[in-house]
Amino acid sequence: MCASCNQAGMVTPSATQVHGTIFVAIVLGVVLLAVLSSFLIGRGGPYAAQVAGFQVTAAGGLDVALHVENAGSHQGRGRCQLTLRDSDRAIVQQALTISPRIEPLGAVDFTYTIVELTEPPATVEVICQ
Repeated sequence: MCASCNQAGMVTPSATQVHGTIFVAIVLGVVLLAVLSSFLIGRGGPYAAQVAGFQVTAAGGLDVALHVENAGSHQGRGRCQLTLRDSDRAIVQQALTISPRIEPLGAVDFTYTIVELTEPPATVEVICQ
């Protein structure tokens, strides 16, 4: 502070104090965001998932029919990873999707469309968390 602004002669905080205060505020902000996100994100699961079927679309994509079950005691949404494999079991392509909301001990069937298909797969696998 300049002398005219600090007429009482108060000692100004050091750079270490200023930076320490900012650091503590950032850490508390991150912790608060983590706690809030745990309440906003569903605590459902574990999820069991199956591929009910898949077919190549006329537009060159892939429609994948999925069946996801929530074995937990809270409603939630499963985060599902699809793995497309060729006949040699090599990974052709992967995709992520979120299931619709599933009630505790409930199940949901839905279709996920992969718009840009690199090549038609021989098999499609799914794992939901």
